Amino acid sequence: MKVYVKKVENLTLPKKGSDLAAGYDIIATSDPQIVGTPSECGFFWKSIDYIQYDTDIYLSPSCIMSHVLIHPRSSISKYNLMLKNGIGLADADYTGMYICKFSYCWQPKDLQIKFLYSRVLGREIQGKVDTEKIYKKGDKIAQLVFEPTTQVEFEIVDELTETNRGAGGFGSSGV
Repeated sequence: MKVYVKKVENLTLPKKGSDLAAGYDIIATSDPQIVGTPSECGFFWKSIDYIQYDTDIYLSPSCIMSHVLIHPRSSISKYNLMLKNGIGLADADYTGMYICKFSYCWQPKDLQIKFLYSRVLGREIQGKVDTEKIYKKGDKIAQLVFEPTTQVEFEIVDELTETNRGAGGFGSSGV
């Protein structure tokens, strides 16, 4: 399958880490953009909604019956990050920039209790971002996996075919 890539300044094409790799690594082309509520001092945060990175990657698969999944890289286990939407999905008709958003996973050493000098407010918890535990500009931050898109037709029926599992839910097929 051919994938069209929009020409932009300083373009770095996605690359496979090995010949048999399923994913194509993409890099951060921006510094981390922290989106949240900063504390008054600016160093700590009251909350972090997400940390975002630009990639300067704009794609259009030549086959309209395909889509792109954005997976975390295995290196994410070294960081205090988690891909915000678990696995991203870019449909064949999406042509905007691939942006990666991550949740920051607070660690006890990141947190502080701030005592407020007010009888009403009391205290609040704030956190800092451990900059050694997040991606930086130029780091490989995610991988793209290209897959075929299956079109389905839904049919309403009175009953479904019986199976051994039936309507058994989470963990019902285990011992």
